Order: sequence, then structure tokens, then C-alpha cells
Amino acid sequence: MIGELLSFIFRKAVPKFFMFTALFYIVLEFTPVLINWVAGSDVISSLAASLGSIPNDVGYFLQPFKIDLGLKMVCSAYITRFIIRRVPLMG
Repeated sequence: MIGELLSFIFRKAVPKFFMFTALFYIVLEFTPVLINWVAGSDVISSLAASLGSIPNDVGYFLQPFKIDLGLKMVCSAYITRFIIRRVPLMG
């Protein structure tokens, strides 16, 4: 009984733990590189300029919905999804 349990732990659980820990740190370190790569493009600056030109009357109605926070969350979720799909064992 104990031998089977130890066999399971050292053959299945421990290697998976180290593998997913390594994948987590790879994704964690690759995310800032990808964000800097995307942030350097002209698309982000043009998007910021177009969002900055929203009139105050429209901004008054967008403020209670926290659109600025929501856009940041959606963009980071898309970037995270993109990175996870590129990892061979997870995507």
C-alpha cells in the first residue's frame, strides 16, 4: 500500500509538478517580453489617441462601468491566452 503510494508520487506527481512549475515560469518571464513587443507598435499609440479623444459627455457615462479597467483586463486576458496557446504541452 505504501509502496504503491510512493510509486505514484515519485513517478506521476513529482515530475508533473516540476514540469508545470517550469512552464509557469516560462510563461511568467515571456509575458513582459511580449507586452513590450506589442507596446512598441503604432497600434497601441493610435488606440490611446483615439480613446483620449472621447468627449467628456461620453466619458461621464462610461466611468460607472469602469471601461478603462475592463479594457486593460480584456487585453491582458487575450495576451495570456495567446501565450498559453503557444506552449506545446498546455495549448
